[in-house]
Amino acid sequence: MADELQEALDGFFLAAEYGRSDVIKALADHGRGRLSLSDIVDPVTGRSPLHVAVASGKKDALRVLLAAGFPPAHQSKPQDGNSNHNDNRSAYALAQQLEAHDLLLVFHQFLIQQVAADDVQSVEQLLAAGVDVGVTDAATGGSLLHWAANCQAARVMKTLLEREDVQTQKLVDSRNGEGATPLHLACHVDSVECTKMLLAHHADASLRGEKGISEDKTAAELATKPEVKELFSQRLEESIEVEKMKQTEMESGKEGEITEGDNEATGNDQRRGSGACPHEAQNGKLLVQLEEKDLLVNQLKKTIEALVLETQEMQMLGEERVMLDYVRKLRDEKVIVQRQLEDANDYIKDQQQQLESLKEQIRQMTSAGKQQIETDHDVLSHTSDGTASSVAGGPPNSTNSNMSALDLHQLETQLEEEEENESQLPRAQPLKLDAWTSKAQRTEESEAQDDDDEVIMTV
Repeated sequence: MADELQEALDGFFLAAEYGRSDVIKALADHGRGRLSLSDIVDPVTGRSPLHVAVASGKKDALRVLLAAGFPPAHQSKPQDGNSNHNDNRSAYALAQQLEAHDLLLVFHQFLIQQVAADDVQSVEQLLAAGVDVGVTDAATGGSLLHWAANCQAARVMKTLLEREDVQTQKLVDSRNGEGATPLHLACHVDSVECTKMLLAHHADASLRGEKGISEDKTAAELATKPEVKELFSQRLEESIEVEKMKQTEMESGKEGEITEGDNEATGNDQRRGSGACPHEAQNGKLLVQLEEKDLLVNQLKKTIEALVLETQEMQMLGEERVMLDYVRKLRDEKVIVQRQLEDANDYIKDQQQQLESLKEQIRQMTSAGKQQIETDHDVLSHTSDGTASSVAGGPPNSTNSNMSALDLHQLETQLEEEEENESQLPRAQPLKLDAWTSKAQRTEESEAQDDDDEVIMTV
């Protein structure tokens, strides 16, 4: 059993060195429940199979090792005496030293996958291995907080928001490729928990996106769930209360100063032995308090009026945006109609050109038909002249060629009468050729027989 485990351990290192991701997966499946992946370490160098895969540049093997559960934060042993024990010697740090960008990308992609899966432990190990918390996705430009908000990974988001480096880099208001913040994405998916955490960590709700789903919109405008919208209303009320508390503290400080001054003045009056009435002093204090309260009320009125004006301006801006969108839509429709009109004009011009060409063809055909008719008429007139001259018994001359229509009618009448006379003549009787045919046949047969005799004699 121990030999089999040792062979499995050696197999991990060899498969990582030669990039056999299929062997790594098979060994991990075979050793699940029997092997502790964190204990698979080279006793001499302290390296794990992750270090070997990075050193060998095997990207697929590295991806399979991470997915199998090998701890990315494992530190190898120092290789020389000058190295500091506090230096990062993880597989990720080794990839940074080798400037293997494709291998670093594998770590980044795996980190984003673990954020989307809401796996807090894996995310913490990768960050401990040296992966920057501000890493972004190359495709969308989204940070880890963007992915946590979009995938509603509340536990990972809580862990990230509590990190000091996230607060230092102000990643709570970071923007992706479309200019959207994590708060935009949390409201887009209507995640109450993620939205609440982002607002609690002072995410700016007034930021607007640049394009895509968040174009010219705040995070609150993307929310459709009433619970999410209620969070923004609560935050607005809390901000108003905080502002009131600040103003109250400022006014109470002023009141304390005034009270101290009054006390000093009262003490001075008492020391001077003046005969002032204590009721007058009390009335003076009450007057001061009333003035302070009036001042506070006026300040609250101004604050409320400013908030009302801001709300009205926001509504007006919203209406103006609607009108601008409508105007843009009308302009687009106008452009489309103009294009359709231009296409229709081009089509009409083409049809007109085709009609003109057809008219020209009809004119040519008409003129050709007229010429043909005139030619046929001339031929017919010459033919009629020749016929008349032949019937008259002499060659055609100029006088005959000028025959009138009446003469032609008379000639046609004569021809019809001659045809009728010929039809009245007795018809010729058909000849009986049977005898003649039999005689001819007999003559041919005798001639053929004579020919045969001649052939025989010749032979």
